[in-house]
Amino acid sequence: MGRLLLFGLVAAAVLVIGWKLMAGRGLFVIRIRRDGIRVKGQIPGHRIGDVVEFISSLRLAHGATVRGVPDGHEFRLVFSGVPAGLQQQIRNYLYLKP
Repeated sequence: MGRLLLFGLVAAAVLVIGWKLMAGRGLFVIRIRRDGIRVKGQIPGHRIGDVVEFISSLRLAHGATVRGVPDGHEFRLVFSGVPAGLQQQIRNYLYLKP
């Protein structure tokens, strides 16, 4: 009984860790930092330099993030520390192909 319980706990831990790792994966992450804007990953349909220029024009607070998360054949945006009005501007920019 003890081994079965231990096996169950280990299996549950592996599943939780795997889920967390997969949930954290995204297409891209844009972070606003004190020393500038950092982009990790590729933003579909856009050049990184153009995106950095656009995001810097919004004057977001340090610590704000924009994540592109896979959603079927497209991506959706997840925001942290970005005001609602600016979220819509970012959506308009990133969802429209130049």
